[in-house]
Amino acid sequence: MRLKVLAQTTVLLLLSACIAQAASTITVIGRHPFHKPPLESTDDLNEMMRDKQADIEKGLKKAGYPELVEPLQEQFPSAEVEEIEYDQDTTFQWMFFKRNGKGKVKVAKDLTWGGKKALNGYEFSIDNDCTRYTFAVPLKCGNLALLKFETIENCGVVSCEDCFTTCAECQKSQNGCPDICSKCKDIEEDCCATCQEKCPAECKDNPDAPGCPEECSICPEECLPDPVPETVVDPCEDCPAGCPAACRENPEGKDCPTECKECPEECLPELPPVVTCDDCPAECEDNPYAKECPAACQELDCFDSRPLRFIGDIGYLRLSDPADFAFGRIGVEYKPYTYMDNAFKNVSFLAMVGAAPKVSGSDGADALLVDVFAQYNWSQGFDGFIGLGLGGWISDGDDDLDSEDTDIDILANIGARVYGDPDEFNISIFLEARNAVDELDSISQYGRFGIGLRFQL
Repeated sequence: MRLKVLAQTTVLLLLSACIAQAASTITVIGRHPFHKPPLESTDDLNEMMRDKQADIEKGLKKAGYPELVEPLQEQFPSAEVEEIEYDQDTTFQWMFFKRNGKGKVKVAKDLTWGGKKALNGYEFSIDNDCTRYTFAVPLKCGNLALLKFETIENCGVVSCEDCFTTCAECQKSQNGCPDICSKCKDIEEDCCATCQEKCPAECKDNPDAPGCPEECSICPEECLPDPVPETVVDPCEDCPAGCPAACRENPEGKDCPTECKECPEECLPELPPVVTCDDCPAECEDNPYAKECPAACQELDCFDSRPLRFIGDIGYLRLSDPADFAFGRIGVEYKPYTYMDNAFKNVSFLAMVGAAPKVSGSDGADALLVDVFAQYNWSQGFDGFIGLGLGGWISDGDDDLDSEDTDIDILANIGARVYGDPDEFNISIFLEARNAVDELDSISQYGRFGIGLRFQL
């Protein structure tokens, strides 16, 4: 009976793992929090936004919104914060998180809330370049997320028609007049006509310059006369075409031709920008060899792309015949497809050796283990692995007894990560089943089933 329950549990875990991988919907929040402990008040939110400015800046750059770093820092302290319940099927443009609440800030994009209950969170907005960005922060994890963005209508548009018909009318009644109209003084004719008449052309570039009437400071730019263009001398006129950028850094160097040595710096090509790890997109962290990852980022060695990792297992096996075994094994995990941008990048192969000493029972005998697995690894949705393989159960027991003889086993296991980051030291718990290939019709009697811990370096 226990064997049947264990087998059913293994099947259910396999099905749930596959479903989690295929879905783009999140149903659980708080496993990988950006902030701990959960937020309980707007004071907690203010403290998080203040203390995690460096992580927020890195996250915005990874999400592709570096222009929001400064506006968010400046506007959040005075932003109106509301507590909102996000219903099922609410979509977030992106969301910050940290693996198990530790390490570097990461960004997940295009997430949909699929939980049965509404997701409680704080919501606020900031403005930048005529766009309003609405952010959401789930209370349970503090994962800063972009909910939506929208264009602010008539943002930055100031014209004579929008401001006022005549300055005199604006003086008589300020109702509905923009703030710019409150500065109107003694001009009583049409706004643009008066600006053209009373404001010199020089006031267009600098309305506060000496000689510019005070009224010019409220004139829309399109209402001011264009300044008379000055005769411009081209400083690069005598500079030959094709001078290398190296002349900027070292005009006396051997890589700078003689005819380019006297060229002004602004006439020379720009030096290529220095690329750092912070400049590399988030796709590089998942796979440095992805097509979205620039070649310069691939050469920086910023990301962990080790194809070979050391692993070790310890655990317990039960033979229904009966016998109890402790087992331990060590080996390596090899990921040959990390450069691919598809499901194959999650495939790895394991080779392990170890021993399974018999602890108790009337049947079975001590054994040496030589096991190989093909394994699929998840890091989103279901944070774990599933593996199939073949193994050698090498025993010095009685060869005439199926419970003691040496066999080639079919292996299957499924595990979930319980500690650490997939790219660093981590620990997983797993279920494992093994049965000799010539005893598949007697799996209930001679199959070995157990549980163990896997350590990955």
